[in-house]
Formats: sequence, structure tokens, C-alpha cells
Amino acid sequence: MKTPHTCGRMSFARWMAIKTKQTGKEPDRLETFEDTHTRKNGTYVIEYATNLIEKAHTLRKEGSADNEQIFQKLHGPEHSGRVRCAGLGPTPSTYFVPSSSSASTNLPLHRALLREKGPIECSFRALSSSSQSVPQG
Repeated sequence: MKTPHTCGRMSFARWMAIKTKQTGKEPDRLETFEDTHTRKNGTYVIEYATNLIEKAHTLRKEGSADNEQIFQKLHGPEHSGRVRCAGLGPTPSTYFVPSSSSASTNLPLHRALLREKGPIECSFRALSSSSQSVPQG
């Protein structure tokens, strides 16, 4: 179900970058959903969001799952090639790390590396194209 958010024209990726800078840690998708579907006065944008967030609080109090697992349980499977509350860039193959005993501890590091990879590749391409245009002599 489509739910309106409170970000206006700001993308989720940009919102997450601002939140990361403010708090010092990257917000997970459940935190992102809750913050971007809550108005300044504390009410939720629609009843559907209210129900999801209340269920999330209940599951969080039970302590049986982390925020990512709660988010996946409440929202169901991702649509093909999409990752909810992560902006337009990430795809399931780049956002989710294959399960292993250390996957949950490596997930923030993995995402940070992926964010840095794009600008580095662009810089590399720019440098290699500029070095090709310099006359050898």
C-alpha cells in the first residue's frame, strides 16, 4: 500500500544522510519509516502508518527481533528490484548482505562501502579520461 510521507521533495536517501550526520549512526528502515510518516505534531499521516508503527512498538517490546526483521515482517516481501525506505539507489542485491553469523555486525560497514564506491569510481573515470587527453611527449 502506498503511504504518504512527510519528507516533501526530499528523498529518503537524503533524509537518511541528514539523520546520520545528526545522530552519528545510520537509521534503519523502521526508524526511517516512523520518522518520515510522523507529522511535527506527533500524529501519523494515515491510519495504515499508525497501525504499522504501533505493531512495530509491540514487537520491539517483545524483543524477539531487531528493527530490520520487524520492518520486513510488517511490510512483507520487497517488490522486485526495490528496497522500501532506502531511496532510489539501493537494490536488494546491494542493500541486503547474505546471512552469516557476522552479517548483522557488518551491515553498516557494507552500506558505507557501497556509498563510497560510486564517488570513487566517478573520480577514477574522470582522472583516467583526463590523463588520456594529456599529450605525451
